[in-house]
Amino acid sequence: MSDKYCPKKEQLNKITPIVLPHYSFEKDDVMFMNFRKKKIDSRSKQILKSINGRDSLYEILLKQPQFTIEDFSKLEESGFIILCELKYVTDKVKNKIVILSPHADDAIFSLSGLMIKYLNNFEFHIINIFGHQDFTLYNDFADDKIESNFVHKEERLAWFVLYIQNGVFLPFKDAAMRLSYSDRPIINSDVDSKTIIHFEKELFEDICSQINALIKTIKPAYIFCPLGIGRHVDHIIVREAAIANKNLYKTLCFYEESPYMISFDRAGEINEVEIKTQKKLKKRKIDISNEISEKRKLLNLYKSQLKKFQVNAMIRHSQADDLHYYETYWKFR
Repeated sequence: MSDKYCPKKEQLNKITPIVLPHYSFEKDDVMFMNFRKKKIDSRSKQILKSINGRDSLYEILLKQPQFTIEDFSKLEESGFIILCELKYVTDKVKNKIVILSPHADDAIFSLSGLMIKYLNNFEFHIINIFGHQDFTLYNDFADDKIESNFVHKEERLAWFVLYIQNGVFLPFKDAAMRLSYSDRPIINSDVDSKTIIHFEKELFEDICSQINALIKTIKPAYIFCPLGIGRHVDHIIVREAAIANKNLYKTLCFYEESPYMISFDRAGEINEVEIKTQKKLKKRKIDISNEISEKRKLLNLYKSQLKKFQVNAMIRHSQADDLHYYETYWKFR
């Protein structure tokens, strides 16, 4: 074979196959999300069972010479595994970026291109505010057949792939789990931000307190918070908590949330932030064209939250032309 199909030992030693957390083994069956059998050929089953999450691709192929690199590539394309490439990350002192993520997934969905691009320039800290959540695309099975915290496993795997070592889940319940929203819209809320905050004043104050304490400790150069596109009440609460502290304005950026930005307009949220802060916002775009393939790989990890057509739509929405992809955020002028 040519070198194209036979990477050197050094290359294979940098790649570690990991089985996605959605798959488990029950006797000879591969189970998806612990409740549904997944059809897979016997060779692929053998390969999946050979993966322990520690051995590099080189070590596995050395122990199991009957397998090929193409076997692992096919399993990744089918969504069973991810091939994690060891990243070179400098140990020099770096400026820090805090990303306020309403839920486990918002930061990765919206800003993973930025994280991939600047991994060696900044130390990223992801703060998942509403860390207590139980939504999956398979909620009908959540009570007794599947774990409800798959998104936490997906998030931690994304952090591992991105070499992000500073991620936290705060203990606040997301809106779907709070009784106050049992009969109120959570997304596309027509309630103004002031009323949302007043409605859950104690929760809002607790979130402000924890965010400010963490930021004081981390001392970031930049803070990214959600713009609030789609008016998900949790996103609005996190945004309002960020702009409640005027000391953050010099470092504060507002990211456009994916996938909400596909279906909802941003103009109302920009206007609301500008009126509330009495400051004008300027649009900034990050070219993630070189990072888009890896971003797609990360989005595909979130099987409990996204279907394939949604991943494709999110990638398409970030595409400006045939060659260029962007992530967008807003910053005070």
